[in-house]
Amino acid sequence: MTTRSTDPARSPDITVSLCRGCCCGSERKHPSTDHDGQRVTLEAVASDRVRVRVVDCLDRCARSNVVLVRQHLGRGERRDTWFGGVHYRAHTEALAGWVDDGCPPLPDDLARLRVPPPVPS
Repeated sequence: MTTRSTDPARSPDITVSLCRGCCCGSERKHPSTDHDGQRVTLEAVASDRVRVRVVDCLDRCARSNVVLVRQHLGRGERRDTWFGGVHYRAHTEALAGWVDDGCPPLPDDLARLRVPPPVPS
C-alpha cells in the first residue's frame, strides 16, 4: 500500500501521534488488535496537511491503545484530542476518516473513545 507523503517545507494542519510504547501496540496486552493495520490505516490519510507519527509513549498506558490528534490552529495555538481503547478496525477507520475530513465535530463512535490528557507531573 502506498501512503501519500508530506511536504516537509509545509507545516501540517493536523498531527496524528500513534502510541507504540510499553502497552500500546503490544500483542502481549492486546493480542486481538491488528497493530500494524492501525498504523497502515492512519498512514493512508497522511498528506501535506496531515502528518502521522509513531511515538514511543504518550503516558496514558492505562488507556491503551492511545492516539493523540493535534490540530494546529495557527499563531501557536493547538487543539489536542486524546483517544484511548482504540482496539478495533472500526475504531481506526472512523478515526482516519475523521482526520481526513479535517476533524469536524466528533461523531458519537469516536466521542466514546475520547480520554483526558495525561496530568503533568
